[in-house]
Amino acid sequence: MGFQQSLCHDVRIGSARVAALSADVRVFERGQLAGRPLDAESLPRVAHGGLGKYELGRIINSIFCNPDCFPMSAVTARTTGPGRPKDMEKRAAILDAAKRLFPQHGYEGTSMDAVAAEAGVSKLTVYSHFGDKDSLFREALRERCRQALPDSVFEGVRPLRESLLAIARAHASAITDPEAIGTWRAILGDCRQGNPRLGQLMWEEGPCRMRAKMEGFLAIAVQRGELEMDDVGRAAGQFLALLKGDLHAMRLFGCVDCQETFEREVIATAEAAVEMFLRAYSKR
Repeated sequence: MGFQQSLCHDVRIGSARVAALSADVRVFERGQLAGRPLDAESLPRVAHGGLGKYELGRIINSIFCNPDCFPMSAVTARTTGPGRPKDMEKRAAILDAAKRLFPQHGYEGTSMDAVAAEAGVSKLTVYSHFGDKDSLFREALRERCRQALPDSVFEGVRPLRESLLAIARAHASAITDPEAIGTWRAILGDCRQGNPRLGQLMWEEGPCRMRAKMEGFLAIAVQRGELEMDDVGRAAGQFLALLKGDLHAMRLFGCVDCQETFEREVIATAEAAVEMFLRAYSKR
């Protein structure tokens, strides 16, 4: 058998073994969902016949270095099959579950088992999508922040006052939202128990991102000659502090008596902050 034929033979054999392993993983997932314990005897190929990393690497190299042996259309057919939308639905369900559970129970009080049960998937599926609990927490936090304050709020061509009002209303509503406050409480509790990295995650995905977006927005306004300021970063921090006022603390400490009145005050405070900011930094 020549070298080219040998490689093609390896690819065909390797492809068959990878397909067998994929079938075993599906069996494993079904068993997990059904609550059946699976041991090594249940999955003989996974337990005893799996590909070694060097063998698998050789096969993969063979595929990409010798495309005639293994047409890429076969790979495309697998990756774009009808199963992909279902995978994204599972990912969305996991994120929704995480966004509900982390604010309620905190980081330490939320297990991957609980997230899987809430999402209606196996724990193996949760790990396959997010890797570990830290990654799931960060992604849930990132999605919540971007849903509350999407990038589109800072984009578009609008008059300066209108743009600032849109940003102010969105930000003020986001930081006083009950679910957002639940996340703050959960993270503060975990930080108090000696887990400062969660506070760092919250800072990076929430206030730090908002500060960076605001700085970018103000820098463009300065370039256009609409605003005049020596320190864009400081001005961004001042604007966000005006929006926060004491309303965030009121919600955090559970001092809101009437939800409707509170929400009106949130918007009124945001709009007043814009007027004060413009008086301080408008081009004279």
